[in-house]
Parts: sequence; C-alpha cells; structure tokens
Amino acid sequence: MLIAQDEAERIAQAVRSCRAFTDDVLVVDGGSTDGTVAAAEAAGARVIANPWPGYAEQRAFALSRATGDWIFFLDADEVVGAQLAASVRAVVAADGPLDGYELQRVGDFFGRWVGPDTQLRLARRSAASVTRTTVHERIDVGAGRTGELSGVLWHFGFRSTGDHLRRFERYTQLEAEERYARGERFSPVKLAWRPAGHAALELLGRGLFRKGTAGVAVAGFWAVYEFLVQVKLYELQWRREGSTAHEPPAD
Repeated sequence: MLIAQDEAERIAQAVRSCRAFTDDVLVVDGGSTDGTVAAAEAAGARVIANPWPGYAEQRAFALSRATGDWIFFLDADEVVGAQLAASVRAVVAADGPLDGYELQRVGDFFGRWVGPDTQLRLARRSAASVTRTTVHERIDVGAGRTGELSGVLWHFGFRSTGDHLRRFERYTQLEAEERYARGERFSPVKLAWRPAGHAALELLGRGLFRKGTAGVAVAGFWAVYEFLVQVKLYELQWRREGSTAHEPPAD
C-alpha cells in the first residue's frame, strides 16, 4: 500500500518490488500531474484518487481502502529487497503469528548506503492504525505483539540538495505547528542544543561518521532540520502571541 503524489520517476519500481509477495498493490494518488497514475497502473497497481488531505490522513484513507488480512506500507521512493519480500510472503502465508513486523530500512545518500533505521511496516489489517501526526506518521498496532522481518527496505530518498531542503521547508513547518498545538513553546536553550545534539546522535549514536562525507552530510541536514523547527516555533509564538509591527526609528 502506497501513497504518492508526483512520483512518476519512482513509483513503478516501488510497485514492482511489492509484486513479489502480493497481487494487490494499492496506490492512493493525491493529485499527481506528472504521470504517476499511468506509471503505477502500468506496473500493475490498483490506483485510487483522493485529493491530498495531509500525510497521516492520506495514509489512513489508504488503509481504509486496502483489502486482505495483511498490509505492507511502502513509500513511493522505496524498494522492497528480495530477502525482505520473501520474509513478508512467509508471514502472510502463515498468517502470523504476530500483529505487526518491523524491518530495517537503509537509505541512499550521495551514492552511499546510510542506516539502518527500524520501522514497523507489515501489520495485520485488523490491528493497524495510523498515528495522527502532521508529518512522519507511523503505523501502529497498539498493544499487539510485534516481531522483525529479515531483509532490507531500500530507500532512495535523496534526489538533490535543493530537493532535500525544499522538503525540509515543508516538513519543518508542519512539525513546528504540531509542536505548538501540543503546547510546546520556543526555548533559546533548545535552539542552542537540539541541532547540535541531533547531529551528534546521527554521527556518533548511529555511527554515520563511518560513512564519510555522506554521513556527515546526513547529520548536518538533521541539524538544519531541527534548527528550522525551533526557529519556526519561535515565529509561530511571535506571530500568535503578541507580535507588533515595528515603526521606523527616529532619525
């Protein structure tokens, strides 16, 4: 099951990688204008159109239109590896015994494989739900038992530095608005330490320093991401809690 919008260059590969374990690949298109629908259908997907309502809402809509007892959640720029496909096929054939399964996702960045990170992507449909966050929504199985799939999900998320920054602009605005709605407020201390802390976590905690320039770039991007979230949180607070127009200073 995929949600997509303007992913004509990538959607076919994602769909085909799922055909190894299912005959019903559902793509929910949010209003593409670049041939995504045609490419998905040509690759064998069942396509449903739904005007873009937001990330979590679109994912939940797709879940509501899915069939079968098991749902595999995929993004349009991801490819299911052969070993992972076999692992999914075995779980579905045996019908369990758990409610959800995590996997290892590895991302491509400047031609280097970076990762992995762990994500829950295969779930029993009766147990699955979507976390209602504005960005970085996740699949949840509540109190259901989970296990781990073998194999790798390959993520081709990097397209260019400019594209990465454009997506960060959108994601950080959504995340700042969500944090503000939860009651979080700007803190100079957080502005000072969160970007550096996130970069250190990526470099040292996840070992990205071993990936050379690509790893340092990923850590740097995450520092920029957190910096933008904090600054946008400040802007939201400034605009909504008493900002005033500045008069020009007296000569």
